[in-house]
Amino acid sequence: MRNALVYNPVTWAMILGGAVVIWHVQVPSPVNSTVDMLAAAAAPGALFTIGLSLRRTVQRLRQHRSSGASTPKRRGSAAAMLIMVGGKLLLLPMLTVGILALVAPQMDPLWFNAAVLMAAMPTSATAYIMAQSDTGDGEPTALAIVITCILSLLTLPALAQLFMH
Repeated sequence: MRNALVYNPVTWAMILGGAVVIWHVQVPSPVNSTVDMLAAAAAPGALFTIGLSLRRTVQRLRQHRSSGASTPKRRGSAAAMLIMVGGKLLLLPMLTVGILALVAPQMDPLWFNAAVLMAAMPTSATAYIMAQSDTGDGEPTALAIVITCILSLLTLPALAQLFMH
């Protein structure tokens, strides 16, 4: 396990939140209202950060084009992007359907559909936060988030027609 994952506050928040739910810990009202306010600001803040990262990428590409230099390419970046996008939007939902068919063939259709839809959703902003804190380079993940959001307009209805009960 990487140190960045162990020391990441997102990881600890999920662990502590799970512990609070499992052990039915009563959270004091002032703490609960503060957490609610921060939670409401988390998604917009993450999306703003992702937008800034993409803006930086676009500016860098424009500078290289205007200077006449060849566009910088990361080795394997197109293949990595294809794996990130295709894996998230197609492979993960199909894998979910396969595993559920093997492990829980009598699962209630509501839960089955929820699991398939959750697997088919676009890449989360949390992926950017984790990539940025792990490697310091969240730009490819930010791009994958944008691409999966756009392509999910096509893949979600198609997967719903194919796999949902």
